[in-house]
Amino acid sequence: TAVMALELAVTALRSDNRYARDEGGRLLAEYNVRVRQPEAPDAFECSWLWTEVAALEGLFMADSAMLFVPKAVERCPAEGRLHLAHALVSEQQWLRGTAGSGEEGNIFDRYKSAMKFSETAAEARMRAAWFLSRIGKLDEALALIEPRPTVTDRYVLYLTDLVRGQIFRARGRLDDAAKAYRDALATWPDAQSARVAL
Repeated sequence: TAVMALELAVTALRSDNRYARDEGGRLLAEYNVRVRQPEAPDAFECSWLWTEVAALEGLFMADSAMLFVPKAVERCPAEGRLHLAHALVSEQQWLRGTAGSGEEGNIFDRYKSAMKFSETAAEARMRAAWFLSRIGKLDEALALIEPRPTVTDRYVLYLTDLVRGQIFRARGRLDDAAKAYRDALATWPDAQSARVAL
């Protein structure tokens, strides 16, 4: 029932109808309470919370997600995916201009929290590096992803090389940037972003 409620709520949130969106948000809030275990959270509750946050993050509904994600992290502090989602949603708010002033440090701290978990460390480092590069902290960004990491997830490895290339390019190290873009293409040969950047 909780999974079905999540599917219905996310579908409603994607609607153009305001009433449907409001009802979707209400349904999520209701089931946040219903899936909560009386004592410590169980695996289902933590997975449900992560799926809820991931859905809102994927819909780029950062303000809505921030109503849930801090409590989800507090409830399931050992769930690395929730820490990463907290950082991503915070960055989405920053991109949209709805984050508070001086939020950059908090965003980076949230990425650092996600780096502590093996399942999210590589992606958190890559995303933190991209964030730092966009706020002009190129040396700090490069330190997070240089030397080239050994990652088994092709998608994360491709994005890491792409970000490395962008940082090198911004620093004027064009040969290093070209090598990073070629590394990205070796991982994902048909990728358009790396090819265009190269």
